[in-house]
Amino acid sequence: MSPYVAGHPPKQDRSLWPPILQIAMAVAILGLARWADLHASQVISVDQWAYNSLAAVLYVFGVLWTPFAIYSLIRVLRNRRRDDGPILR
Repeated sequence: MSPYVAGHPPKQDRSLWPPILQIAMAVAILGLARWADLHASQVISVDQWAYNSLAAVLYVFGVLWTPFAIYSLIRVLRNRRRDDGPILR
């Protein structure tokens, strides 16, 4: 069963939790990348490639994830600002 009433437009996203969690995930990914980058010099030379590659992959993923998280927050804030009110029929 559809959550929408026939003839009504779909509800806009207005919850702040998904964008906040996405931004927190981006910060955590970038923090983990920074940690791996800083600790690469402290491990034995055999394992440095793993830390460096982990840091590189996480940096790229975090940088690519951040604009989508910020856009989702902007979209939710715009939807919260728009108050359509009840639809009277």
